[in-house]
Amino acid sequence: MKNRIKDLSNKIEKNEQDYSSMEELAQIYIQQNEYDKSLEIFEKLSDKFPENISYLINTGSLYFYKQEFQKAIIQFKKVLEIDEKNFSALYNLGNVYAETNKFDIALSYYDRALRINDKVSELYHAIGILYQENKNLFLAKENFEKALKLDPKNGENYINIANVYQKIGHHKKALEYYKKALKYSPNDARVWLCIGNSNSCLNNYKIAHECFKHAIEIDPKYYSAYICQAIAYCDEKDYIKAISIFKHAIEIDPTKHNAYLLLGNLMLAEKMYDEAINLYKKSAELTENKSKSYFFIANTHVILGENIEKAIYYYRQAIKHDPEDKEITLAYIELLDEYIKEKTKNAR
Repeated sequence: MKNRIKDLSNKIEKNEQDYSSMEELAQIYIQQNEYDKSLEIFEKLSDKFPENISYLINTGSLYFYKQEFQKAIIQFKKVLEIDEKNFSALYNLGNVYAETNKFDIALSYYDRALRINDKVSELYHAIGILYQENKNLFLAKENFEKALKLDPKNGENYINIANVYQKIGHHKKALEYYKKALKYSPNDARVWLCIGNSNSCLNNYKIAHECFKHAIEIDPKYYSAYICQAIAYCDEKDYIKAISIFKHAIEIDPTKHNAYLLLGNLMLAEKMYDEAINLYKKSAELTENKSKSYFFIANTHVILGENIEKAIYYYRQAIKHDPEDKEITLAYIELLDEYIKEKTKNAR
């Protein structure tokens, strides 16, 4: 491949109008994950041939990969100006708007794509993911089933259906689909993780731990597998193992907040209050939605009972980050009510 890149580069250097060599080189760069180099070439080709749909689609797709979403939208819409029924442009626009959390716009482009070609498994998969993220699990499952019907040998389709069953608490049904996924993806650590989670929900902890172990054997740095394994040990009240595994997960990826949060909960249960608060604060540093971290800090101060003003402060911070969380709001109101009564009593 290196020799081919060198040959193509030499050809382009000798003849800047050798567009076929430019396109071939750009495609090779995509295969090698050198997206910036590929994009540079496709930008030149798109500027030179502004009505070449293939160049526009490739340019838009590379912008999408680089998360330059507005630039991607411009390229795909240029395609629609040339061909308003271009499936790839409609599908990709749906993907861009889905990625930017614009549900209705994404769905409108997916629907237009469906009217052109309703036999594409990936399209139903994308629509299913969109509905799932917007908590419409019925329509998510319906679209995942359509994707499965079109591509029954794709393990991802079984995983998606299983995930819906898992979310609605039908763990045995979820397990059935995860096992079918395993047939097509036996070395996918995610599948083993999901089978472990389903078994854990069914209190089959021995099987669950075997599955988590298998997932970790496939991918020794699989952060989520360690987290789920530790949670299972928590459910079994084996806190020593859980603490050890949470700490190992943090070593693997110290940038993810949930291990700190969960480990903080364990420290709180063990009455190690300072350690718990420090872990909650670290969790808050690592996530945009700090509501749970602040909520648990407030709860810890309530348990300590020595600085109610701090507890009130952190409840307020938690509400600021998630004003819709009724549990946080209720805890804050109850504490504030007690605080005011105590202050009023002392004032007398």
